[in-house]
Amino acid sequence: MWDGGAFAYFTSSGTVASSGDFDSSSAIRYRYIAAYQGTTDGSKLQSITASGVYTSHTRATGLSRARAIASGWANGDYALWNACQLLTLMEYRNFYIQDPTVGIGRGRDNWNNIGGYRDYQLGVLNDKGNTTFNNTTDGRNSTAGSDNLATMQWRGVENYYAGTARWVHGININGVTSNNAFGAQDYVALNPDNFADSTSSGYQLVGLSKTTTDGYGGGFYDQCGLFFIPEDGGSASSYTTDRNYGTNGTGWRVLAVGGRSTVGARCGPWYFLAAYSPGFAAAAGGSLLSR
Repeated sequence: MWDGGAFAYFTSSGTVASSGDFDSSSAIRYRYIAAYQGTTDGSKLQSITASGVYTSHTRATGLSRARAIASGWANGDYALWNACQLLTLMEYRNFYIQDPTVGIGRGRDNWNNIGGYRDYQLGVLNDKGNTTFNNTTDGRNSTAGSDNLATMQWRGVENYYAGTARWVHGININGVTSNNAFGAQDYVALNPDNFADSTSSGYQLVGLSKTTTDGYGGGFYDQCGLFFIPEDGGSASSYTTDRNYGTNGTGWRVLAVGGRSTVGARCGPWYFLAAYSPGFAAAAGGSLLSR
């Protein structure tokens, strides 16, 4: 990864070390992102073939159930999600991967009911293994989201976007100005053991992002080797092509990514929703297990 001045790597303690100091014993060589949207057995967050997604919980509850597995587990990780975003971008050389002529296709993004954003089958594409596939473009040649099996996956991650929006941890956003489009502070933590809501303790302030405006991302800044979207200027088919929602006021906010089935073409890997406070929960929001 690039840390702004040199190539570097994450250590197991969550710090960034320069490439000249490479230590194979502490470098993180592999990361885990779940194949399925999260379910639960009542105490632990799971990634299994199942009917229905675990929703209607806060980001903190999702984190608690991930940590019930063991230390180091979380319900999403901004650094890991950012790595997936960049891998997708390098693979397709285009942000507009919802266009099936360019990338994967739209997937499950136009079901405006609970059957679209919670009560659907996980594991529909098990027979495709760790490949990239879209049922509605590769299998049926029909309009994306037109039937109950409108499922897509990227490298084995089923419903990579759309379906159920998913919490991402490792980032806390503090709206400090209610009338300034660049008045939100982005705090990032790389060590899952430091993940917590409504705090800057154990986190690093990396810069400012937008607050009151909603739109399509039109530019980036990078800090700590991660990318953030501080400005609009794009559209559904230009620049990042995915919708961004700012904090719309002051106070701590949590982040959801990917989009949900009710918002159509706004979904995608660069979808960024920072409008909700830590106590928010909804039937259209879930968690994705990571480590």
